[in-house]
Amino acid sequence: MSDSVAFVPPAITDEDITWVCGVLNLPPTAFSGADGKDPRYTVLRSTETIDVEACPGSGKTTLLVAKLAILARK
Repeated sequence: MSDSVAFVPPAITDEDITWVCGVLNLPPTAFSGADGKDPRYTVLRSTETIDVEACPGSGKTTLLVAKLAILARK
């Protein structure tokens, strides 16, 4: 029998997103879009397992790097 505890990922805040945009030299709205409705924002803030499917050049790798940077920082 295992005594392991399930991993609970930390919440990702708007401050975290602002920080990672600065670290990656991205504009402040890189993950929220000019209108605040970019689906990458929802993916970045999510603590659930999500499959991301999009065309080449859409920012999937940047999104992953940003999320990993935030989680590593925490």
